[in-house]
Amino acid sequence: MRIVVPMMFKKGEWTHITVTALDAKSFRPDIAVYKNGQKVFVEPSGWLPQTDITEKNYIGKSNWSDVTSQYANKDELLQGAVFDFRGYQRPLSEKDIQESYEWGQGLLGLKKE
Repeated sequence: MRIVVPMMFKKGEWTHITVTALDAKSFRPDIAVYKNGQKVFVEPSGWLPQTDITEKNYIGKSNWSDVTSQYANKDELLQGAVFDFRGYQRPLSEKDIQESYEWGQGLLGLKKE
């Protein structure tokens, strides 16, 4: 599964991104993408590869960065900085996401009064 959300980042601008399952009950849950606390995209019936072993688990680098085909472009490396990276064993609520976004803005001095 590859999720592409056009116009997600603006050069030189801090952006808070959250990717979460919408529920913990289904085998292939819908995957939601949030930008700055707002839902901007939903991928129905999300999935992860079940037959591949992932050995290159780096932030900003895909396990498939060296794989190309006539049907897909090679994955690109992250060109930017990561301020806060978290992993959870549960789907995040919209309240969780909003609180995380506001926390980051406050800590970085970006919160508008």
